Amino acid sequence: MSAVSLRFFALLAVGCSAILASPPQSPPPTFDQLQSQALSLIDSDPEQAANLLRQALALQDSWAEGWFYLGGSLYRLNRYSEAVDAFHRGLELNPKVGTAWAFLGMAEHELKQDDQALADIRRSESFGVHKDPKFEAAARLVAANILIKRSLFDQALWQVLSLSKYPDMPQAAKDTAGLIALTIPKDFNDLPPEKQKLVRLAGEAQWAAVGQRSEESVAAFTRLLAEYPNEPGVHYAHGLFLLSSNEHAAIEEFQTELKINPTHWETMLVNAFLLSRSGDVEGALANVEKARTLAPSTYEWLCDAEAGRAYQTAGETDKAIVQFESAIKLSPDNAELHHFLEQAYKRAGRKADSQRESEIFLKLKAAEDPHGVPNASGDGRPLGN
Repeated sequence: MSAVSLRFFALLAVGCSAILASPPQSPPPTFDQLQSQALSLIDSDPEQAANLLRQALALQDSWAEGWFYLGGSLYRLNRYSEAVDAFHRGLELNPKVGTAWAFLGMAEHELKQDDQALADIRRSESFGVHKDPKFEAAARLVAANILIKRSLFDQALWQVLSLSKYPDMPQAAKDTAGLIALTIPKDFNDLPPEKQKLVRLAGEAQWAAVGQRSEESVAAFTRLLAEYPNEPGVHYAHGLFLLSSNEHAAIEEFQTELKINPTHWETMLVNAFLLSRSGDVEGALANVEKARTLAPSTYEWLCDAEAGRAYQTAGETDKAIVQFESAIKLSPDNAELHHFLEQAYKRAGRKADSQRESEIFLKLKAAEDPHGVPNASGDGRPLGN
C-alpha cells in the first residue's frame, strides 16, 4: 500500500471516530416551540422575541397574530418601517383587529406619515382600540396631537373625551387637553417652559371639566384666571366652561377674549351662535364673515353652518338651506349638519328631502361615539365645541 493510501485511510478513521463520538443533532424547533418561546419574551426581550417570531412565521406565515406580535416587538425596538410591514401582513390576514390598526397608525406617525396614521387610528376605533387604557391613551394621544397641529381642536377633543372615562391617565393626556382648551396648534414639548406651565394648568381645568368634576374644574379655572388673566385663549376656555351654567358670564368672558385676542376666530363663531340664538341675526352674520377670513379652510363648513343657523333664526329658510348644503359638502359625515338641513327642508315643505336627511342623520348618529354625538336639538350649544 502506498504512503498516500495510508494517509487517506488514517484520515478516514479519524473522521469516523469524530462522527461516532459527537452527540446526535437536535431536531429543529417546531412552530409551537418557537411560538411559546417568543411570546414568553415579548415584554422582557423584544429583540429576541422578534427573532423567534420571524422563525415561527417562516414555518407558518398565515399566523396573523404572530405578525401583530412581530410588529409590536419591532415598534418597541424603534424599527418602525419593519413594524409597518409586519402589521400590514397581519391585517391582510385578519383586518378586524383594532389594536393592530392603532399600532400601525402609531408606527406610521413615527415615520411622519400622519395622514395615514390618523386614518388607521380612526379605523381602529370601529373595532375597539384596546382593553388596556394605557395603550388606548397612547394611540388616541397620537391622533389628538396630529389634529391639534392642524387646528382641528373639536376632533382632538373627541379623542380626549374618549379617555376621560379612565381614572388613571398619563400627564400627557391632561397636557393635550390644555392645548385644546387654549387652541394652541403645537406640540407641548415644543413650548417654552412658561408656556408649558400655562398649558398644564389649563389642562387640569379642562380635564376636570370633561370628567364632570365641577368643583375641581372651577378651582383650576379660578387659579388659571388669577395667574394668566391676559393670556390668549384663557377667557375663551373659561367661557366655554361657563356656557351651560351661566350664559351671561360666558358672554362676558368671550368679550374679554376678543379684547385680548381680536383675531380669535373660535370666539367669533361662539358669539355668532349666541347672537343668532338671541335673535341678532345681523350681528351673528357679521361675526361669521369675520371668522371666515381668519379660520383655517378646514373650518369653512363651520362658518357655513353658523350662517345657516342665523338665517334659520331669521326665517330665511332658502338661504339657510344653501348654507347647510354647502356645509355638508365639506363635512358630509357630520350628523348635526344633516339634522339642521332636515329641519330647514321641513320648513320649506320639501318632505322627501327632509326624510332623506333624517335617515342620514339617524344612521350617522348611531355610528358615532356617545361623547361625539352632537346635540340633536340643533340649538343647544355652539358647533365645533
